[in-house]
Amino acid sequence: MCSPTPPTTAALITAARDGDQEAWEALLERHDRVIGSVCRAHRLSEADAADVKQTTWLRAIEHLERLNE
Repeated sequence: MCSPTPPTTAALITAARDGDQEAWEALLERHDRVIGSVCRAHRLSEADAADVKQTTWLRAIEHLERLNE
């Protein structure tokens, strides 16, 4: 039996806009590592990287209506 196809990022964003907490958590799980990788690529300290990740997610929440993918 095949596992169901995971929702697209666009579908998760739409659901998160509608207040779906599970969709928001799925977005975090899907993209948090990428954000962390970008921080490491810029050789930020652990504390600075944590601040950048937190700010990135805050901006994503603030601009959720403008996000597409």
